[in-house]
Amino acid sequence: MQKSDREMLIEEALKKRPDFASIRAVAEAYGLPESTLRGRMSGKQEIHEAKENNQKLSPEQERELKNWILSEECVGRAPTRREVRGFAQCIAAMGQDDVTIGAHWVERFLSRYPEVAKKLSRVNEAHRVTQVSKEAIQKTYELLDNCIKEHSVGMNRIFNVDQTGVAEGRTRHGKVIGTRLTRYSTVAQSDSTTWVSITECISAAGRIIKPLVTFTGTDVQQQWFPDNFPEWPYGCSKSGWVNSDIMLDWLEHIFLPETTPQDRSLWRILILDNLKSQLTAKFMYTAWLNRVQLIYLPANSTQVTQPLDVGVFGLLKTFFYQETRGFATFNTTAPVQKQRFIQVYKVARDKAFTFENI
Repeated sequence: MQKSDREMLIEEALKKRPDFASIRAVAEAYGLPESTLRGRMSGKQEIHEAKENNQKLSPEQERELKNWILSEECVGRAPTRREVRGFAQCIAAMGQDDVTIGAHWVERFLSRYPEVAKKLSRVNEAHRVTQVSKEAIQKTYELLDNCIKEHSVGMNRIFNVDQTGVAEGRTRHGKVIGTRLTRYSTVAQSDSTTWVSITECISAAGRIIKPLVTFTGTDVQQQWFPDNFPEWPYGCSKSGWVNSDIMLDWLEHIFLPETTPQDRSLWRILILDNLKSQLTAKFMYTAWLNRVQLIYLPANSTQVTQPLDVGVFGLLKTFFYQETRGFATFNTTAPVQKQRFIQVYKVARDKAFTFENI
C-alpha cells in the first residue's frame, strides 16, 4: 500500500473515531496499529514530514539546488561534489547562520533526487587541451542560443565580463625618431611596474558597465585618488590579480545593481571564463539567486570566443601604451604613479570602448 493511501486511511479512521467505542476498535476496523492512531491524536507527525523538518534544506530549497545542478550541466559545467555542498551551504545560511552542511549531506541529497547522480566527467584528449576545439566552440554557441530561447533573454540582458591587466609604469617597444648613428634608441621605463587588473563588463547591446580596478597591495589609500578621479570602484590584492573575493564583490556591488531589470523575474546571461580560482559556490549561488545564468567559455578559447578579448582589449592596450610613453620616469612616487595610471587608462578606455568596437 502506498504511503499516500495509508495516510488517507489514517485520516478517515480518525474522523470516524466518535462512531466507535474505543481507539482499539477503530484500529481493528481499519487494519491500523493502535499506536499509530494514538500517536496522531497526540500530535505526532507522519515519518516523512518529521524527517523534512530535520533536514538542512526544505524540500523547496532542495528542488532549487537540483535545478541548479541540471542547469549548470546544460551549460557545460557540471558542478563537483564540493561545489554542490558549497551551494547548499549558501542556501542554508540564508537566515540560519548556525546551519552547517555536513560531509555526507550530498549523498543523502542524491538519494532523495534520482534525477541527479554522481558520474565521471569526460576528459578532453591531450591535443584538445592546448588547442581550441571547433566542436567545443560550436557547443558553447548552441548552449548560449538555447539559454537565450529558454529564458527569453534580449540583447540588452546578455553580458560579458573579463579581466585585463597591465603594469602601472609599463611602456611598449615601438618605432621612434632618432640619430642614424645607432640602430636602436633606449626609451626610459618607470621602475614602478606593479601589476594592476581591471575587470570590465559590456552588454551585447553596447552598454558599458563601470570597471573595477585592482591594485597590488593590501589596502586602498585615499591619497591615490584626487577629487577629479573617475568614480570607479577600487580594490587591492597581494598579487594585483583578481581573486574569488574580488570577483564576488564585483558581482554583488557592481554587476547586479547596475544591470537588474525593472521586472526582477527576467533572466540575465553572463558570459565569462571558466576560472575555478574565481568562481566559488557563493559566486554561483548569488548569480542563480538573482536570475543570472552563467555561460562558461571553453578552456584555451578566449582569444577567439571572449568578446572583450576579440573586440576591445587589443585596442585598449594599444591606446594605453601610446599614452604612457611620455610618462616614463624613475623617481615617481607610488601615489602619483597610480594617479597617472588611472588617468591614462581612462583616456585609453574612452577611445577603445566605443559602440562600434563592442
